Amino acid sequence: MLLASPLMGQAVTQLEYFFDADPGFGNGTSISVTEVDGEVNYEGSIMTSSLSRGLHTLFIRAKNSDDEWGLTIKKLILVDQGEAREIEALEYFFDEDPGHGSGTAIPITASAQIDKEAMLSTEGLSVGLHTVFIRAKFTDGSWGMPIKKLILIDQSDPVLVSNIISAEYFFNTDPGFAAATPISVDAAADIETTFTIPSTNLPIGDQILFVRVMNADSVWGMYSSEVFSLSEVASLTFESSDTLEYFQDSPELLIAGDIGISSSTDISADSAIIKISNGFLEEDSLFIDDPGSLDIDSVESGIKISGNASLEDYQDAIRTAYYINNSEVSEKADTLKEFSITVYSGAFASESVVKYVEVLDHIMTSNEGELGLPKEFSLRQNYPNPFNPSTNIEFALPEQAVVSLKVYNLLGREISTLVSGKLNAGIHKIEFNASGLSTGLYFYRIQAGSFMQTKKMMLIK
Repeated sequence: MLLASPLMGQAVTQLEYFFDADPGFGNGTSISVTEVDGEVNYEGSIMTSSLSRGLHTLFIRAKNSDDEWGLTIKKLILVDQGEAREIEALEYFFDEDPGHGSGTAIPITASAQIDKEAMLSTEGLSVGLHTVFIRAKFTDGSWGMPIKKLILIDQSDPVLVSNIISAEYFFNTDPGFAAATPISVDAAADIETTFTIPSTNLPIGDQILFVRVMNADSVWGMYSSEVFSLSEVASLTFESSDTLEYFQDSPELLIAGDIGISSSTDISADSAIIKISNGFLEEDSLFIDDPGSLDIDSVESGIKISGNASLEDYQDAIRTAYYINNSEVSEKADTLKEFSITVYSGAFASESVVKYVEVLDHIMTSNEGELGLPKEFSLRQNYPNPFNPSTNIEFALPEQAVVSLKVYNLLGREISTLVSGKLNAGIHKIEFNASGLSTGLYFYRIQAGSFMQTKKMMLIK
């Protein structure tokens, strides 16, 4: 065995080691030492021939020039004298050790390595958490250390796995099985589908969407849920005569030819109602047969402006793409301020810099407004539950508050702090990852001002 252990402090004059039981200071096996710059390093062999096979503890300590002994350091070692051994028996037991050879046997064929699949009987175990232990016996009569795993006994009636044949959804209140809005699905053991759910008849504010499925045995599963919010959208109304102006400045800077673009084009107000965005994308391209046309489209990120223009001599083309900031509407309105963009391009054959300014008027956008706020504090049940390894925890705050959200084990020991600080009013969702925890029951507790609530969740690995 090799040992390298630095010992700091006063001058070290002696090292000694012993196994398992302390023979007293100075009565261990002495080691010759040499001190260099106040540090002692020892590398050598320590005899273990007198030790029995198995686990032992090696202790080592030092004495300084004042005849003072330091603290003893220790290390666990395994003595194996190299003789070939085979595993000749396996046994298992639950919770309490009945003693070597008194567990339930698992039939095996003796071998140096065992890879075994077996059904372990849980008959007689109560509902709840239990620990199963498995250990091996070697051909020399010795037993190995048991390995263990936490299991959950649930004696509820099992549901046979069969194909999912139907699905349905509802909002907020359960109308009863088969009474919700159906979702078209193809029968399968696992289903992944995309569908559109209209929300036009829902009131403004917080909503909960529920989805559940039924299998071929007419058994309905637990529903999945998702919280979302609806808000009012500011509307913009324009007369049909309103225009989007598009013109160029300093046309004399153009080298390769004149660009013809119409000064204005009528816009359909209905086609330009879009979501709030940080920018509008504009694209214009030359070398088009029909100069002077502009098209307005409704796109998710803003109003897309496609400008078509051409060079009279058809010698070259220019293509630019850039973003401009939009104006967010805070209330219903029928006018918006103008925006000005300056673009520099060197795409002409002469490499001259071309500058032209385009002004956009009546840029239409939408506003989500202020979401409806929760009316009271609440802590919702985590989902999914049971879970492995992650779950979501949601809570509602009717007002700004200092929030503490923590997770505890069955003994009341704090496991994790998920939230600690001031949060705004609204519905908040936190993900809890328990990949480093064992199977079992855990609690999560929220405190926001004088409000406090605790719920439980089950981790099953």
